[in-house]
Amino acid sequence: MPCLFCNKELPACSIFSWRFSLSLKKKPESISVLFLFSTATWACMSYPDISALVLDASFDDLVPLALKVMPESWRGLVTRTVRKYLNLNNAEQLCRFQGPVLLIRRTNDEIITTTTPEDIASNRGNDLLLCLLQSRYPNVMTEEGRRAVKMWLGAATPEQEG
Repeated sequence: MPCLFCNKELPACSIFSWRFSLSLKKKPESISVLFLFSTATWACMSYPDISALVLDASFDDLVPLALKVMPESWRGLVTRTVRKYLNLNNAEQLCRFQGPVLLIRRTNDEIITTTTPEDIASNRGNDLLLCLLQSRYPNVMTEEGRRAVKMWLGAATPEQEG
């Protein structure tokens, strides 16, 4: 079953694209960069002329974020429900997009972290980046490469990055 959320979001993106193009006096197809939150991954599949994405405070998959706010005993129900009716799997969609991508990762974000906002390693934007890097650079993203990127993404200060 298609994502019910996306069925509402896609027309909103279409309206945004159309309205934005009117203000620029250009056709919607000529807009080459899309700046949105997580729904941009869905929109880029529907607008093949989009040449670049800017994703602000995005995440890889909705399931881990839904699970963090629901009782553990509901795990199966939440997972099945999200997958069937609200399957916003940004990583899968983003990996299909071949253009340049700019990810804006926010620190201390209580919405897209799975533990506490201060735990930057639990930011689901990290997982989105890891999936994108894995799909584009599989020879670099070996186990050692993934470990190095995860360590860098989990660094809370510039001193920890070194």
